[in-house]
Amino acid sequence: MPGPGVELIGEEEIAEVMQVLKARALSRYGSESDPNFGAKVRKVEQEIAALAGVRYGLGLHGGGSSGLFVTLLGIGVGPGDEVIVPGFTFVASISAIVYARGIPVLAEVDDSFNLDPADVEARITPRTRAILVVHMLGAPARLDELKDRVQYIHEALGTYAIAEEYIEGRELYVGVVGNRRLHAFPVWEMMLDQLPENAPRIATRKVKWDLAYQKKYHIDTAAAELPPGTAEHINKLCTNIYRVLKMSGYARIDLRLAADGKVYVLEANPNPDLQRAEDFAQSALAEGVEYPVLIQRIVNLGLSYQVEWDTADA
Repeated sequence: MPGPGVELIGEEEIAEVMQVLKARALSRYGSESDPNFGAKVRKVEQEIAALAGVRYGLGLHGGGSSGLFVTLLGIGVGPGDEVIVPGFTFVASISAIVYARGIPVLAEVDDSFNLDPADVEARITPRTRAILVVHMLGAPARLDELKDRVQYIHEALGTYAIAEEYIEGRELYVGVVGNRRLHAFPVWEMMLDQLPENAPRIATRKVKWDLAYQKKYHIDTAAAELPPGTAEHINKLCTNIYRVLKMSGYARIDLRLAADGKVYVLEANPNPDLQRAEDFAQSALAEGVEYPVLIQRIVNLGLSYQVEWDTADA
């Protein structure tokens, strides 16, 4: 996950984005003979692959959860394989292992809330397939010590290790609808401020689905109260992400708003929950869009959508 400095956007980054927007070549696919087609995605993939010293790179949308899942599949994690992961982390660190049909092995964390290398070593078994390192809240894990454990895995077990970072902050959601003309609904927030002091402010399984837990700690979603200009900035960011990822119909963008005002994008969810009582429908209702109207609008968008290959052949 992104760490400190990800929000530092300079003129070079702005120029790269503007070049794509001005060329109106937003797809990763295009003709090499077209001067407007910059093949930006492929070039980034190639540069990252070269930097990592591997043959291929693959750009994904779907958030860090998808990236972790695909990575675990790529290194061969499967039924019966153990993956060591911090006991204090974002849920995606563990759910990605479960989706890959592996077994999460929770290790202790140190005073920085990062993996404790000594405890990691104690949990390595012949079934260990990988160590998933999370750099917590911008504090780097003790990689020099963990590298010794990783090297042990490489040599003794012939497998891999991956890393991610958890971002502390407010849990925000933005529903977006549209194919060509996009609209973002009001920024919605999951209220986690009354969780126990030692509980991470993340949407865990208990936070999402345990009704008794929700009632006990007053967990609910509602319109986010934000500083002036923040909602507009977030909505614009979300529609830009939606467009760049070539999403259609409807989607929900999940974000973190840190205490210093920095916005981190966690995930672009192309198929969020559309139940009447869920945040997507509730945020639309806050803008005056009744539930039947919202559903019909999404259906109409689906019926009118044409994929690029179909449009090109028409």
